[in-house]
Amino acid sequence: MTAMMLSAAPFVHAIDALEAPADAGVDWRGPDNSTALHWAVYEAEHDRAKALIRAGADVNASNRYGSNAMQLAAEMADMEMLKLLLDAGADPDSANPEGQTALMLVARTGNVEAAKLLVKAGADINAIERFGEQNALMWAAARRHPAMVSYLIEQGADID
Repeated sequence: MTAMMLSAAPFVHAIDALEAPADAGVDWRGPDNSTALHWAVYEAEHDRAKALIRAGADVNASNRYGSNAMQLAAEMADMEMLKLLLDAGADPDSANPEGQTALMLVARTGNVEAAKLLVKAGADINAIERFGEQNALMWAAARRHPAMVSYLIEQGADID
């Protein structure tokens, strides 16, 4: 186990990190297949996430549930984390197993600035999830976020 891995493990998951082989790299995975970067994003540990990315963490790695760091940051509309991940090459259109993209997840929160960041990075504004067949605009409307609805329409969201 490296010092980087131990410092990356949130306190409640330190036991899992201690079980890592001595030669495990920065993308060592815990029991749920999450990496240290997943946990840094989930815990909103920006400095920890930066250190992991500098050490070569895979920003697009998915855990057992099909979630990656971008999707976790989007669920929380964490602007700093979203920017950090995008700058490191995270895919703004990666989807979870349900087909929900980061933009759809951000649309649910109503955070227009986070949506702007994703759209600027090339997120597909009209992507449709696999099962519910909803897009970001539908999620924004369902969650009653009028500013998000307006922004998405201004950006060319399909209203049909």
